Amino acid sequence: MRLFDNDGWPNFSETDGILSSPANIIMIWGGRGTGKTYTCLKDTLDAGKDFLFLRRTPGQVDTIAADPSMWPFSPINRDTGRLIMPERVKGLRGMYRIMDEQDPDNPQQVGVVSSVVTLGRTRGFSSNTTERIILDEYQKDELDYYRKGEGLGLANIYETVNRNRELRGKEPCKLILMSNAVGMANPYYMQWDVVDIIDKMIGTRRRWMYLPDRGIMLVDLADSPIAARKKDTALYRSLAGTDFYRSALENQYAGEEKSRTESRDLIQYRPVVCVGRLCIYRHKSNDSYYVCEHMSGAAPVYGTGHYDLLRFRLRYARLYDSYMARKIIFERYSDEIYFRQIWEA
Repeated sequence: MRLFDNDGWPNFSETDGILSSPANIIMIWGGRGTGKTYTCLKDTLDAGKDFLFLRRTPGQVDTIAADPSMWPFSPINRDTGRLIMPERVKGLRGMYRIMDEQDPDNPQQVGVVSSVVTLGRTRGFSSNTTERIILDEYQKDELDYYRKGEGLGLANIYETVNRNRELRGKEPCKLILMSNAVGMANPYYMQWDVVDIIDKMIGTRRRWMYLPDRGIMLVDLADSPIAARKKDTALYRSLAGTDFYRSALENQYAGEEKSRTESRDLIQYRPVVCVGRLCIYRHKSNDSYYVCEHMSGAAPVYGTGHYDLLRFRLRYARLYDSYMARKIIFERYSDEIYFRQIWEA
């Protein structure tokens, strides 16, 4: 499989590129301005695939549809002579039909653009002809925040679009997520439980991984030839060595805030409490803690409902203080992300 074409752009070919994988869930992260959105959308249009193009929020969708300079299909229109334009769906904020208006007398709908927030809360809509769901910019930047339930919302969208087509002998819909490398602590990695796999991929410089038992493909576009060429441009010369440079060009999760992660022998610890999927232990000889998913011994158990989490936070507020004092060791990075989410819920 070739991740890049002969010109250095991401290769979405179904013959020898990213989409040649048998995976139906494909998560991609790469540098800024290296062609992820352009090449994926152009390949989708060229292949004649009916598609759903998503951004995370309704405001983001309205912004990209407001002006040709923001519209992600404008570069494709410029380069191919096509006229792919948005047409607002009346009565719904952040939803547009994607129309091919090259023949003004016979415009054709080729897709729909909407948001995870909008469709994740919508049930019963029909999308039985959709062949690809493309979520662009699924990792937020520092100026934004994740909305509650985004990961679950995308799973609901896929369920609604895909429905039972596989039970009827049809091919499942492809879900393609693309983003800059901004943060592993995002709701989509957590929803599909791939944080720790991606963490290991980055540590071993593995650029792609197919999980055959789960039908997931993970793609790191860190070796982008386009990113390599951009290093000698004005902006990146001025920002060399900064977190922005590392995230934008080297595809590093430069701002990741990780505590100590390692597997510990539970014989050294006493169980304190279990909450959601986590079990929290205190060391027998000092005031440090260990957090993992394994239960050993008896401890109070709290669920993830609103009131159970309130009760947990009131009863065990000291655990948050210990976390801020870096006195907690986590078995996996995803355990730390889950722990933080408990206090932010």
